[in-house]
Amino acid sequence: MKMKKKIPSEEELSKLKVKSWGTWSKETSEFDWSYGDTETCYILECNGKCNFHA
Repeated sequence: MKMKKKIPSEEELSKLKVKSWGTWSKETSEFDWSYGDTETCYILECNGKCNFHA
């Protein structure tokens, strides 16, 4: 799966209804995870680094 990084405009966030999305938080960790479907996420805060492998 290809990863796209983009800073969305306020209009795009509104169209996606981001304010109605739930939030997910996680302590610092490392894990293998594979997800076959297309997914959109909006990162509010990051205190580390994310490594994405195809």
